[in-house]
Amino acid sequence: MTGLGDLLADKRSVFYFCGIGGVGMRALAMLLRHRGFQVRGSDRVFDQGSESELRRRFEEGGIRIVPQNGEGITSEISALITSTAVEKQIPDVCRALELGLPVFHRSELLSEIFAAGPAVAVTGTSGKSTVTAMIGHILDIHGFSPTVINGADILNSPRHSQALFPNLWAGDPSCCVIEADESDGSCRRYFPRVCVITTMSRDHMSIDELEDVFAQVTAQTQEVVVTNPAVAESVREALSEDTSLEMVSQREMGQGRWTFRCLQSDEAGERAQIIVDGEPVEEPLLLQLPGEHNIYDSLLAIAASSIFGIQPSEAVRALASFRGLGRRLEVVGELKEYGIRVIDDFAHNPEKIQASLSTLRKRHPRLLIFFQLHGYGPTRF
Repeated sequence: MTGLGDLLADKRSVFYFCGIGGVGMRALAMLLRHRGFQVRGSDRVFDQGSESELRRRFEEGGIRIVPQNGEGITSEISALITSTAVEKQIPDVCRALELGLPVFHRSELLSEIFAAGPAVAVTGTSGKSTVTAMIGHILDIHGFSPTVINGADILNSPRHSQALFPNLWAGDPSCCVIEADESDGSCRRYFPRVCVITTMSRDHMSIDELEDVFAQVTAQTQEVVVTNPAVAESVREALSEDTSLEMVSQREMGQGRWTFRCLQSDEAGERAQIIVDGEPVEEPLLLQLPGEHNIYDSLLAIAASSIFGIQPSEAVRALASFRGLGRRLEVVGELKEYGIRVIDDFAHNPEKIQASLSTLRKRHPRLLIFFQLHGYGPTRF
């Protein structure tokens, strides 16, 4: 069977994405098309007549969309790409196996793309999409052209990279920042230069399972692991001799080389003093995003960016223009005459829900909440 590395080295390769409408799948499909490969795909949402705008964007980008009935799988397909959400009994998958075509998980493809220039992998149970976007934004502001592959839409537009999708910035292949999913353990496929582990709490896996996953990612990291003291205690023994540990405080004035002091929190966002090695950074962090958890996310991004030679004060200034992500306490509507604000948020595990509710309660005296589960894993906790 031909390996993914060989297929990516041959521009004649044809990639077929089953479930191409997924957030992670669409980014990879469009990135391959941008790099000159033939790309095709299917998704049940298109068969149901939904997501017509997304389908239009694919087709305008040169990606052929076909029904998910197996008929689009032919011998000219070089590889079928699936995700954890794609069931094995889907006709496309069955047909590919009948023809003996190689079938790869999305994370295997991302790992091969990432290996071209291993930079930053961001994993953890909470905040990884935000931290991934923040690092990409800081690098972009300071003249890098990062390739950013995220699990959520980034509201900023890059200066030096090309936004093919809101969650995909196409830039220098050797400067890659990715969100590495821990929920299915696929983050273990990566060998990053810098690994950021945001938090470790119950979500799709138990704490024992997460400790094993994060320890393996730590062992595979080449230079620096950026995380908080609690996670550090779990992964420290897995560090190689060449890999250092950057400790970031998760709470105000907590333990770690990198910490912060809250200065002000209001409708405009958060204002905080960043402290490195006991010394305050010369100017305060001004965030457009609400919530102390976003200050912590900023601190992780600032620490990771320092590996690229960006001073903390420079990273602080860059984050002042960071607008956040879609579905992260995003205001999607407002009826000012009635004092009603509609906010969409992706929080779905206890840690995320607590952070979002704590932030909202400080700003809104009355909350009416509709909760939607995200998968079955978090319901165990």
